[in-house]
Amino acid sequence: LQQRVIRADERLGLISGIHCAFWDTFADLEELITYYLNNRDVAFDMARRGKRFVEAYHSNDVRVRELFEIVGGLK
Repeated sequence: LQQRVIRADERLGLISGIHCAFWDTFADLEELITYYLNNRDVAFDMARRGKRFVEAYHSNDVRVRELFEIVGGLK
């Protein structure tokens, strides 16, 4: 569960309900907590997908490769 960040889906590629669950208000958060506590299999599946996505696209290794590509392009 993550408070919605403007354009996080565009910038990070995270999709609410697939990789994580974004909330806007505390009422939304309470509703999501209740839902995922009552649907733990859905929560665990989403957590697994989110973990795999972050490891594939937002790990330290990925960031280092991106930096090397940027630095290499400056030559």
